[in-house]
Amino acid sequence: MLGQELADRDAGARDTLSTIFGRWRHRIADCLREARDHGQLRPSVDCDELASFVLDGWEGALMQMKLRKSGAPIDTFLRVAFEQLLIRR
Repeated sequence: MLGQELADRDAGARDTLSTIFGRWRHRIADCLREARDHGQLRPSVDCDELASFVLDGWEGALMQMKLRKSGAPIDTFLRVAFEQLLIRR
């Protein structure tokens, strides 16, 4: 939510947050590549794209959790991510 508040107001903050999210995205992609290399994900998975999707989905779930004052969005995100997306088929 901090990124949403600052994105249009402060270019320096936006750049800093973008760098931080980029690092997180890179680390998630590295974990996904390792999982793919160990046969835990389909060989065809684009780990960079999936990392972006996972991080964006997580951030959206956090925002919804705060708005709803409920843990349900996080529960849904985790269930879908780990039971439907991040499995080898």
